[in-house]
Amino acid sequence: MVRIAGEVTRPATYELKEGETLADLVNAAGGFNATAGRQHVQIERITPPAQRRVQGRDRVLLDVASAELAAGGVPSLKLEAGDVIRVFPISLAVTQRVTVSGNVWLPGFVGIGNGLTLSGALRRAGGLQADPYLGQVLISRLESDSTRTPLRATLRDTLGTVAGNDLALRDGDEIVVFSRTEFRPVRYVAIAGAVRKPGQFP
Repeated sequence: MVRIAGEVTRPATYELKEGETLADLVNAAGGFNATAGRQHVQIERITPPAQRRVQGRDRVLLDVASAELAAGGVPSLKLEAGDVIRVFPISLAVTQRVTVSGNVWLPGFVGIGNGLTLSGALRRAGGLQADPYLGQVLISRLESDSTRTPLRATLRDTLGTVAGNDLALRDGDEIVVFSRTEFRPVRYVAIAGAVRKPGQFP
């Protein structure tokens, strides 16, 4: 008996026939899911009794990595009774996107594509809402050392036209568009005299 777990169509325990291989097992399990990582597959194997010389080393872990796996195939590796095969998922990280937030109609992620600029990202985010602050758009750029560099741009009009250089965006950029109300000082009235709670009120 061998067990296959992870990103296959039918993860389960299967009866092992003489001479069956990893390719046969993956085929019996319905093949890889779309979310299966093809870099490597792990096999947890029981050490044969004659080789168990050190206490606690009854199992070994084998990494199967091959060009055949990366190309979508499965190597014909002989399996042993008791093997546990694990197929890992692809990374959850999503690349080739920027984030647009703030005073736009459709805040969220925008696919970066080829040559996406700041004005293009603002258009894909539905354009600017009413009352945008044109004096500054903040772009936070992700660098290779995981730090972020702040960049700034100015808008010419409420259509999202960038004044000056229309910045070319990179994967991982975060764009924030402000509203004028965010920069407006709080207005208040002051009440004094014969009232229970004199003071300043917005």
